[in-house]
Amino acid sequence: MNFILAYWWVFLILFIILLIVLAWIIARLWESKFRKKTEETPQSENFFSDENLLRTLIDNMPDFIYIKDTKSRFVVANKKLAMVHGVKSALEMAGKTDFDFYPKELANKYYWNEQEIIASGKPLINFEEQGLDENGEIIYQLTTKIPLKDRTGKTTGLVGIGRDITSRKKAEEQLAEHAKQLQKLNFTKDKFFSIIAHDLRNPFHSILGFTELLMKNYNGFDDTKKQEFIGLIFESSQYAHNLLENLLQWSRTQSDRIKYNPSDLSLYKIIDETMHVLNATLKKKELEFSSDIEKDIYVYADKNMLETVIRNLLNNAIKFTPSGGKISVSLKDNDKFVALSIADTGVGINPEDIPKLFQFDEFHTTSGTTGEPGTGLGLIICHEFIKKHGGELSIKSEPGKGSTFTFTLPKAN
Repeated sequence: MNFILAYWWVFLILFIILLIVLAWIIARLWESKFRKKTEETPQSENFFSDENLLRTLIDNMPDFIYIKDTKSRFVVANKKLAMVHGVKSALEMAGKTDFDFYPKELANKYYWNEQEIIASGKPLINFEEQGLDENGEIIYQLTTKIPLKDRTGKTTGLVGIGRDITSRKKAEEQLAEHAKQLQKLNFTKDKFFSIIAHDLRNPFHSILGFTELLMKNYNGFDDTKKQEFIGLIFESSQYAHNLLENLLQWSRTQSDRIKYNPSDLSLYKIIDETMHVLNATLKKKELEFSSDIEKDIYVYADKNMLETVIRNLLNNAIKFTPSGGKISVSLKDNDKFVALSIADTGVGINPEDIPKLFQFDEFHTTSGTTGEPGTGLGLIICHEFIKKHGGELSIKSEPGKGSTFTFTLPKAN
């Protein structure tokens, strides 16, 4: 980065020197053009005339070069500028203004900029502005405009030189974007380690603490107390396992190591298998479950990803619904997509918290109705997986009345 900046500084200094020298030469040649000749120039010397030297010089420059009078009308222009303006010869530009070649807003900006230079007599050096190329596309150019004065010091017009720096600007924008991405990656890395350091420490404290108690005083506890400790160890272990699993899945999505292998899948079968796994938790909280998914509904999806999404959403619905509540699964069938909705009568979500659920930098997590811990990564992973299918995941929720999570999937062929 430092090498690139140093390179551009050297380039800028050399460019300024070139512009000043070129402006001085053009000014002298322009002045001499109007000087009254006292004798006729021999034919053999025509090649070395002031006008010929001026034309040869500016037409072979890669920059936009022009001379304008005090009313911003072109007097002299080079081939490069004529090509951009779509005229066959630079001579055709004489007497015309930027209003003949540019949109009114852009031409007006050029005009008042030049009138200020002519009025003040102060040059404008290396001013970055927008222009248009021969295809009408926006370009960036580094422009220098110098007042043109006669021997008496009166301003008779100006000399303008512009250099196309579009490629440089794009390179700078790419560097800025790369820096932004690097900053985001560093932030993600720090957040990742923060989760590991904080969220994994708590369950392992519980596991180590209760196992130590059992080891040191196993015979001193009755069976009820032992069962309680074992249950707490199991819950902490399950939470640590879920967190590690989600972290590994999320990290694989970020590095594109999870392969997307879609096939025709029975939506009814996947939901049925998932509920079979979650059925014990469902009964423990005395929740009512219903589904209107028919057996002939097939989607084109990756099996592992779809199972992860449905498992996370159903598990969240169970977690945040109090005892006696209801969970339902419904489907809307469109031409090319199906929309699957998982609704609950749980605690709901505050509107300001909904956007945080899909952002890793926010890492929003809450406990369930019976204190069930959350990893904060489940919905982020669901969002990533649904995007890989070309679908969308949306949330409708009202605090105290429940939530509905809806995602779309392509239908099977």
